[in-house]
Amino acid sequence: MKKPKSQTEWQQRNKDKVNKYGAKYREGKIRIGLTIDNELAEKILKIKHPEQSYAAWLRQLIDEKLAN
Repeated sequence: MKKPKSQTEWQQRNKDKVNKYGAKYREGKIRIGLTIDNELAEKILKIKHPEQSYAAWLRQLIDEKLAN
């Protein structure tokens, strides 16, 4: 989803606020990287919503599995 031009401009003018927000958001979270085969990516692409990123889809899947 593309950001509105006004949002991008605001973020460019207020880099310190954006950086502080990002740092606070990442506090207490673990960041992971994941590499998958193209075959698996194609299967996921058939399941997930077209607007949804792979990361968002994976987070949703994990949340649903842990809720049960």
